[in-house]
Amino acid sequence: MLLVGCAPGDSALQGEPLLAPEAWVQGDPATDPLDGLARDCPPSTWGAEGGRLEVQTGACAQAWLVQPLPVDLAPGDVLTVSSWHQGLDAAEAGEGHLALVIDGQLVWEVWAPIPSEPELFDGRFVARRFVPAGADVGVHLHNHGYNSWSVGEVVRWRAQGSEP
Repeated sequence: MLLVGCAPGDSALQGEPLLAPEAWVQGDPATDPLDGLARDCPPSTWGAEGGRLEVQTGACAQAWLVQPLPVDLAPGDVLTVSSWHQGLDAAEAGEGHLALVIDGQLVWEVWAPIPSEPELFDGRFVARRFVPAGADVGVHLHNHGYNSWSVGEVVRWRAQGSEP
């Protein structure tokens, strides 16, 4: 597996934003390694909003959004991600799912019951292998009802001795 849970906090780490909110594009649903159920979402239902990726699920209930990794990831690099959803509601109870995939591997995911109150999620992971710049980073989301999910900053914390 590429990444495992870990927390930065070592003073030898240097944090830098990894992904650009405006760089997300719709991915081919067949390349979504989680379920391949994504559909074309109208451009008005997702995009950069206030420095984050926001997806409105009323007309985009199953999304697969991708962007290229802008830099190499080295073993020992720590990644942190923040995400949240507004209050979730729908006519029928269910579950929402948000996941981050790097180079075809699931690295982080959250599940949220529908209905539920707004919630913030923070994840931390450590790269266990080299991943080259240009590899796909993907956000998988499925949710039913008129709800809103956001992916905030994804930050890379370079391990001491990593190349800049």
